[in-house]
Amino acid sequence: MSKWRPSEECLYVIPDIHGQLYQLELILSRILPLRKRNGFRDKIIFLGDYVDRGSYSPDVIDKLVDLKEKYNDQVVCLIGNHELMFMDAIGNSESSDDYLIWMQNGGYNTLVSYLDRANYKLDNPYVLDRRRVKDFIPLKHIEFIKKLQPYYETDDFIFVHGGCDPYTKLSEQDPKTLVWDRSLFNKIVKNPYFDYEWEKCIITGHNCYSKAPLITPKFMMLDSSCNNELIVIELNSMEGFVAEKGNKKMNKLIF
Repeated sequence: MSKWRPSEECLYVIPDIHGQLYQLELILSRILPLRKRNGFRDKIIFLGDYVDRGSYSPDVIDKLVDLKEKYNDQVVCLIGNHELMFMDAIGNSESSDDYLIWMQNGGYNTLVSYLDRANYKLDNPYVLDRRRVKDFIPLKHIEFIKKLQPYYETDDFIFVHGGCDPYTKLSEQDPKTLVWDRSLFNKIVKNPYFDYEWEKCIITGHNCYSKAPLITPKFMMLDSSCNNELIVIELNSMEGFVAEKGNKKMNKLIF
């Protein structure tokens, strides 16, 4: 299979995976191994929301853990709101409401996947004592999620899961806002061609959109998980592909 490497130094960005293992593996088969030579290094930025909704959340986390171990800082993994809900559900929060919110927003599929791995069968996973859920999650997965970062920045781009205030330093913003914010996306959708004054292009997932990707000079929103798709864009060339459920080949994106 030919490799997709449109730039001398590729900067790939992959948004919300949501347990879509097949689509992720299809993309990775085209861009791995990441190159590191002559001062140039390929890099992948993952925008968060690795778990929930899809059927293979544990396998997706396994894949990301392996990538981080192999490529270190050539792989950047941000935290998404579903990772926050996941951690609250398994112990960060004492509220049973937080557990139910997670379960009703795709966490049910994640829990079933972990129970299946443990060969622990329940006709109704809701009857499982929420204090026991953590027992079925590998410690390696919990440690991986704890280390996820709320943002990443380069000379040209800002990467966050949800959104941000473009006029305030990222380090001064509430990490939960960076994960949950939709106001910036909603503003751009209403007026995508306005001449926004901030310097760097902001790249997000989170705001799933039937017309994704949304590409403007100062903002990109790439989450197409609600369409059972996974997008990848190489930012130095501004080329992109979409991996669709059940399709053995990626389709080129037309911006």
